[in-house]
Amino acid sequence: MVQRNIAKYTTMAIMLLPAAIIIVVFLIAPSILTILISLTNLDYRFRWEWVGLSNYYRFLSDPNTPIFIRNTIIFVVGTLTFNVGVGLLLALLSTHIHDTIGTFFESRLVHA
Repeated sequence: MVQRNIAKYTTMAIMLLPAAIIIVVFLIAPSILTILISLTNLDYRFRWEWVGLSNYYRFLSDPNTPIFIRNTIIFVVGTLTFNVGVGLLLALLSTHIHDTIGTFFESRLVHA
């Protein structure tokens, strides 16, 4: 019984390992690097000089910061609205047309 549990958990760990590696490589590591880079004055020569929170202070004290934040919010809301809207439109169109054509488009959307 114990051997069976060990084999079960080992199999689960092996199956989850590729997903865990992808999460670490493409999500966690870039996030940590982005935070570290934001605390330096990295230039085009890739010189890392630690400046701490001065970049954030400079950003928050810049008179254009409200404009940057407003533009970012507009971009994010617009992009999400467009992407979700087009996805919803395609989903609705593919379910309200003839079954043969709908199945064709659904298979094209999945494999595209």
